[in-house]
Amino acid sequence: MAEFESSYPKQYRHGGSLKKVMFSRDEMRRLMIDLSCFASWPLGEQAIPKLATPLFRSKQHRGPAFAALESIEHDPRSGAHLQAVARNFAAEMRYRIELEPPLWGPAD
Repeated sequence: MAEFESSYPKQYRHGGSLKKVMFSRDEMRRLMIDLSCFASWPLGEQAIPKLATPLFRSKQHRGPAFAALESIEHDPRSGAHLQAVARNFAAEMRYRIELEPPLWGPAD
């Protein structure tokens, strides 16, 4: 878990730097798979959603991130476990972005 957290790109951690990041559909899907899986671990249930909150608050990336999670959830090739962790991670991130106050000024 520590290795994943330390390797998570710094530009993904802040709204301002996220504006400069472009994800392909495949890159976003891969990132959502990684985040969903790590968030299902006991050490990741709080750390990973906190790490991912700026990405889900970003107007630019919120839609593609949730779309990637939904595609994973409904893709029969994903397998039952991956579908479940993607569904749970999506629910957690919806909860967080709706209830947490912004970490910086107006949401971007």
